Amino acid sequence: MTKRKQSWMTIAKKVLDKSAVQNIGDGGGGQSALVMPCRGVGFSLWWSKAAAETWKGRLDRWGCCGGGHPWTHRIIDLSVVAAFYN
Repeated sequence: MTKRKQSWMTIAKKVLDKSAVQNIGDGGGGQSALVMPCRGVGFSLWWSKAAAETWKGRLDRWGCCGGGHPWTHRIIDLSVVAAFYN
């Protein structure tokens, strides 16, 4: 197994789109990405999937940046797709 060389932020931008914007998160830049494709593509990086799921639940209940729908919010484990982008 090879060692990951790129940051989770770099991998997220490659997977999602270069214009994707990180707008919230736990500040750790972890491997769990909460993706919000509402107005453009927004995402946040979390160290744990549980933390990302907690925040997703809040966004699903309260709404996010507007114009979005709860069923479009997704959590992606970047460690799974990282091998394709290194």
